[in-house]
Amino acid sequence: MNTGVARPYLLGAPALLGALALLAAAGCGLPETDEGGLALELPYVVEGACPFECCTYGTWVADAPIEVRARPERSAEPTFRIGGGDRFEALTGNVVVERPGVARALAPLKLRAPPAGGVLDEVELEVDAGAELALLDPLGEGFQRVWYRSGIWMADLGMDDRTQVLEPAEWDWWVQVRDAEGRTGWFPGDAARVHGNDACGGAVPWQEGVLEAALYGFGRQNGADSSAVQQRRVAAVDLNGDLLDDALVLLTGPWWCGSGGCTLLVLAGERDGMRLVSRITLVRGPLVASDSRTAGWRDLIVEVAGGGARPGRVALRFDGTRYPSNPTLQERLDPEMPVEGQVLLEAP
Repeated sequence: MNTGVARPYLLGAPALLGALALLAAAGCGLPETDEGGLALELPYVVEGACPFECCTYGTWVADAPIEVRARPERSAEPTFRIGGGDRFEALTGNVVVERPGVARALAPLKLRAPPAGGVLDEVELEVDAGAELALLDPLGEGFQRVWYRSGIWMADLGMDDRTQVLEPAEWDWWVQVRDAEGRTGWFPGDAARVHGNDACGGAVPWQEGVLEAALYGFGRQNGADSSAVQQRRVAAVDLNGDLLDDALVLLTGPWWCGSGGCTLLVLAGERDGMRLVSRITLVRGPLVASDSRTAGWRDLIVEVAGGGARPGRVALRFDGTRYPSNPTLQERLDPEMPVEGQVLLEAP
């Protein structure tokens, strides 16, 4: 959950009355407010916000051209363009609430103070059934920032039996970017097609049929019929950080397996298909994509046993072109050494 830094707050009754007038002019029904409490000035700006679950800034790739503006305003003229397929840096973002929405508590509801400095404040406020909340920006995972009486709170609107949204808030998400030439600007995040902005799985998967075609071609080159590549286990992971899913394919049929293990294919996902990077024999699960990298690619941790090989665990490290083809020739890892990474293929 990325909450950002909200601004500005206005203190005191005069400011409060002014804010209420602005909200009323926007047509937003609000509960009564204690005199002297916190109030809002519209538009309400949340700096550094990323408004959906697993939203993240960093390296993004444009799936289609993006017009970038000098200022975070829809009236601003575009100053440069990011082309489709181009990588760029998403530096930060602002959520701008132009018009608050309204939600009603259908049952007693607890509000929580939003995080301060990244630390969640345990201060809570319970509102009665029937109370109305002014909706501001979404925080992800069903949570939303709200304005109620004495200030800004965080409400769990994912509990459908506790709240009813009468009117959604109107808000814009502006992303600040820097392109490969060092130019900076802003674009509306809700109007652009990108990937890399979702930390829960933002890599682009291969298109349907692409993996099948690549495996069929590999089988033909190795004298195997099409059925020989059907017995397999597949894992998708971005190995090289290009925000495109790569494929790890463990071929498990008798054509590819022996007493020492089976054949693992590493295929790189590309815009127009998949490319075979490595063929690795004598592989046993579990297979781990390590958090450590060599030459920009994640190290692969596999088990070695059988076929006369000394049992143990080894790291397959990319050499700039491929991974080692025979794990049994690699140095065994210390069995006490913890491996940080993602388990992709468990032992059968």
